Amino acid sequence: MSDIPLSVEDIQDRVRDARATSTPLSPVGGSTQAHIGYPAAPNAVPFPITGLDRIIEYMPDDMVVVAQAGMTLDALQILLGERNQWLPLETAAPARQTLGGIVATRSSSLVRACYGSVRDWLIGVGVVGGDGQIVRGGGKVVKNVSGYDLPKLYCGSFGTLGIVTDVAFKVAPRPEASIVLRATLPNERSSEVAIDSILASTSPAFVYLLGRSASKSTMGRDAADALHLLVRFDGTRESVAELAMRAETSLKSLAITLAEVSEHTVGPFVQALRDFAIVDAPLTVRYSTLSSDVAACVRMVEDMGRKQGLGAEVLAECRVGGVTARFIPEVDSVDWAGFYPEFRDRSLGLGGNYVVERMPDAWRGFNAPVWFPLGQDIELMRGIKRSLDPGNIFNPGRFVGGI
Repeated sequence: MSDIPLSVEDIQDRVRDARATSTPLSPVGGSTQAHIGYPAAPNAVPFPITGLDRIIEYMPDDMVVVAQAGMTLDALQILLGERNQWLPLETAAPARQTLGGIVATRSSSLVRACYGSVRDWLIGVGVVGGDGQIVRGGGKVVKNVSGYDLPKLYCGSFGTLGIVTDVAFKVAPRPEASIVLRATLPNERSSEVAIDSILASTSPAFVYLLGRSASKSTMGRDAADALHLLVRFDGTRESVAELAMRAETSLKSLAITLAEVSEHTVGPFVQALRDFAIVDAPLTVRYSTLSSDVAACVRMVEDMGRKQGLGAEVLAECRVGGVTARFIPEVDSVDWAGFYPEFRDRSLGLGGNYVVERMPDAWRGFNAPVWFPLGQDIELMRGIKRSLDPGNIFNPGRFVGGI
């Protein structure tokens, strides 16, 4: 028998065997998000789903596709592109990241602010549950009502409720044109006004604010030592040109110039933004805050790192209030344990919540939480886990609160 399951029936058999022997399983896709969460149980057996990589059904006229969970996002986009369609998700490492992994980890999308998250496009799932039976929720009809919320339950559960075998997505026409603009901000305090001006006059596919260090790591060492904005517009050629002109006009009074990113550099720029959170670093944190507070958050995180001898590369999606920070040591020795109380207190002072996606060993030594603070629904989540996985074989301890 292959080490990689090649059929749903193969997965069912292995899940039944795992339950009978109380062997924990750790579902594995492209491993692009494997660093997020608590460590897998020491005796957990990696359970790859990459062998399930086929299209099950594609209905371009209905703009719906059903695919096995081991198919990569790139492979799906190539197929959809033949009919000038796409799944409006731009997640990290799409050539490696599987559709099942995207659903299980609720992977962040570069264009989430404009097009929505994976939850918004997911309409159905097939899952092998704790008893080895197939559980199906939603369907391949966009307006399906019965069981529609079940896909949302598995989305972002980090493989703790079952093994996703297939997914159904609604898809969309691919935009005719895109343009990416960049601006160097004359001073840090101008960022709030610049962001407000762009959002008040246009509807971008994304607006990212890059801190000083992130500007250089993303756009190259020759980037000016300043904060930068990267703005993208999607649509028809005419609408994209119009939106770009309106954005440029909105910033003239601030003496900020928007320039189009050249054709030969736009690809690497967008890829660097897309893959920002998966680049290896001793400490990577994703904050959720108010969209109006992202510029202040960037400044706070950079200042917090600087005082500890850490370079903080900070990237903020201005429309949804998502801020990602990579902390890189700039001194020979960093007191990670001593840094934690300040990090926790100042991070909570932002008023939202955070996820420590990469954590130094010193923090794991005293059980620093990955997801913080815990929501009031944690007991409900634990109850769902007990109900759907009574044998506790799916990624035990990996998720929020050690679920």
